[in-house]
Amino acid sequence: MRVLSGSQNGHPGFPVLMGYSASGIIEIPGPNSIWKQGDRVYLSGTQKSNVHRLWGGHSEFAVLSDDAVFRVPENVDLQQASTAKLIAIAMHGYNSHTPKAGQTIAVIGLGPIGQISARLHARSEATVVAADLSDYRVKLSTEAGVTSLCAAGKALSDVFAEVFPEGVDCVIDSTGSLAVQEQAAKLARVPAWGGQEQGSHLIVQGSPPSIAINYDLAFERDLSITIPRDHSISELHESLACLADGSISVSDILGKPHSPNDAQAVYDALMSPTKDVITSVFDWSLL
Repeated sequence: MRVLSGSQNGHPGFPVLMGYSASGIIEIPGPNSIWKQGDRVYLSGTQKSNVHRLWGGHSEFAVLSDDAVFRVPENVDLQQASTAKLIAIAMHGYNSHTPKAGQTIAVIGLGPIGQISARLHARSEATVVAADLSDYRVKLSTEAGVTSLCAAGKALSDVFAEVFPEGVDCVIDSTGSLAVQEQAAKLARVPAWGGQEQGSHLIVQGSPPSIAINYDLAFERDLSITIPRDHSISELHESLACLADGSISVSDILGKPHSPNDAQAVYDALMSPTKDVITSVFDWSLL
């Protein structure tokens, strides 16, 4: 959405070839390639294009080096496999603090990264509660097994007061909103002065334009702020493995695939605050 609005850092101007990640089948392997025709693979996007790429995933054909594609497990459909990067980004945030038994975690914002982050954290022994303004997003998260609350018309502190009256050990802010940022930080637990408790943790995964949190608010909570950058290769492999073993599923987030001919309507729906759309997949076989 940042690409469409022109707010993406380093945006070269239009036209650009968009698409964050993709999956497909090897058509023509190079002469010394380790891959074979028909291999099912994940990729982030084509490396060759006659226009600027951000990030080149929305293309019928892609040209890549051998090490830029990753095998999709046999039992994972290509539609879910195309989200491996999103899962890996959420996993990078998860791995930045590794939740433990007895900890409390609030996930704010249930867009694609928030949905996945909430599901990853819910696999741990920590107590996880998520929130969003959208009833639809809250419903999806709840049906995926995450305790989720609708925050429409309410302050976040009021939403979480009943479930976490003492605050939480970790807040994952995936909203990307400056207006929410300080509200999210206020959810963090205030440790006892002079005690042995560790401070609280804020993980920012929503790509806000800047970070603006009151110093005293952060100081009082002994707050550590982490801004995870993308993901590692091992986390990408782990994401595909999680899809294969069923410990994470994103089919409900994706919905039905769309023809690339419907791209404008899909982008319009994604940009609309009133549409029940979280993210979408294009399928070139539908052309």
